[in-house]
Amino acid sequence: MTIKYKRIFDKRTDKYGQSAILHIYSPGERCPCYDESTGYGDPEWHRQNPTAPDCDDECYINRGEKAIPLKAFVFPADNIGNKSMEEIVLAAIGQVKKDDYVYVGKSDIDIFNLSEKDYLVYENKKWKIKNPDVYKIGDVDLTYVALLELIGEDKDE
Repeated sequence: MTIKYKRIFDKRTDKYGQSAILHIYSPGERCPCYDESTGYGDPEWHRQNPTAPDCDDECYINRGEKAIPLKAFVFPADNIGNKSMEEIVLAAIGQVKKDDYVYVGKSDIDIFNLSEKDYLVYENKKWKIKNPDVYKIGDVDLTYVALLELIGEDKDE
């Protein structure tokens, strides 16, 4: 029965939520050419393994950034208004500053395991996702809630 509410929330988020893009930095994996004793890659390894993927200057493979389009409800924290709602949000995500926003999104996009390099782009601005929390109905994760802190303009958009 509780999964029904998640499906309803997800459908409404898809229909009425705002579009945003979550940028997740992938550190990649160490290339086998890397020599821990020297801290450098061995070019000979690549000559002996010509079909292996090339690595970058720091001997990493598959390093880069992944952009995940999503829908969520994003609004200025000062729009919370209702005192009881504000107390619920503050209990979940912590103290809110003047320019912070609140993120309420589907529980299928993991916002709990983000690195310092990861960020959300919403309205051509970059936001750091802070203090994520989960709201559950029974044992079902209904929605993820987080604080968004402005970190700059998005030059790519």
